[in-house]
Amino acid sequence: MPDWSAGVWTALGLGLAVLGLLITVIAWQFPRHPRKPAPAVAGQGSAGPSPQVQPTDADLVIEVENHMPVYDLPDGSRAPGDWLLGVTLYNRGTRRVCVSSWGVRLPDGGNIVTFEPVTPFEPRLPHWVEPGTNGTWYLEPAQVRRIASERGANFDDMRAWVSLADGRRVTAGKGVPLE
Repeated sequence: MPDWSAGVWTALGLGLAVLGLLITVIAWQFPRHPRKPAPAVAGQGSAGPSPQVQPTDADLVIEVENHMPVYDLPDGSRAPGDWLLGVTLYNRGTRRVCVSSWGVRLPDGGNIVTFEPVTPFEPRLPHWVEPGTNGTWYLEPAQVRRIASERGANFDDMRAWVSLADGRRVTAGKGVPLE
């Protein structure tokens, strides 16, 4: 057996450790059994909303509803808040999703978005929605009515949407509940 010094054995050990680490990283990035992809949604990147735009995966659902918060006052009484339109993402799946933006798509391809929360209790973006929970963001109905009137948009043709951090967009199956 050749007479190798301790430095050679140390170098050989370090080389094998680096090789093992490299193999581990590659195996992590490219597993033998691919990870289940996150739910996909129809209508992503479409030129405009259409009545048939529906989530293709029932795990993520968008609903637009009328909300009226009720506030507890210091004297124990309650006071109604302002009427709001709530855009809610329900996560019925088993994986959490990260919401990066949201809005309402108009038939002409424009969007109604807000950059500042309308209420103090709505989540800031980006926001993680855990499995079995939901997140709700708000618009003022007067703002939606004004924009719809200016653009000649029908409320039934307007669709709420939520964009996820992975680039997907989940779109509501029904229009905005205003008349």
